Amino acid sequence: RPRYVYVFHCPDGPGLDCPLVVDPSGAYFRREGITGNYIGGMSPPPDEEPSVDNLDVDYDYFQEKVWPLLAHRVPAFQSLKVRSAWAGYYEHNEFDSNGVIGFLPEVPNLLHVGGFSGHGLQHAAAAGRAAAEILADGELTTLDLRRLAPMRILDGEPLLEDYIV
Repeated sequence: RPRYVYVFHCPDGPGLDCPLVVDPSGAYFRREGITGNYIGGMSPPPDEEPSVDNLDVDYDYFQEKVWPLLAHRVPAFQSLKVRSAWAGYYEHNEFDSNGVIGFLPEVPNLLHVGGFSGHGLQHAAAAGRAAAEILADGELTTLDLRRLAPMRILDGEPLLEDYIV
């Protein structure tokens, strides 16, 4: 899935103590450093997914869909200026867009760890620890990540989450 991250400037925006903010609409932003820069974006609804054949940033998407939501949440963002943006692919599994950690009965010597979409960096430490424990100890010993087992896919039990940044 192609995704866009926009870099914008707003000197009167939220201060340094502002955390990552995810609006109920799915629009998100976070401050980047001390100079009034922010990054943000929003995943489109499933029926508006951009083509996987084109990684050109869609600036109209920001103007028409993302910016109004950000400005509603933070009125100072009405005067923001987009400085740059980038596009990239989100890795995900087609079943429920959440990560998978574990073995499948059909391939008992292959540990599956992947499909984390926009969670990748956030979950990397836990996923790495889980993989190490499974390989070294034969089971999860410190983290209960059983909900990420690949059997949920075979059993048709999705792990659903509304806000994937």
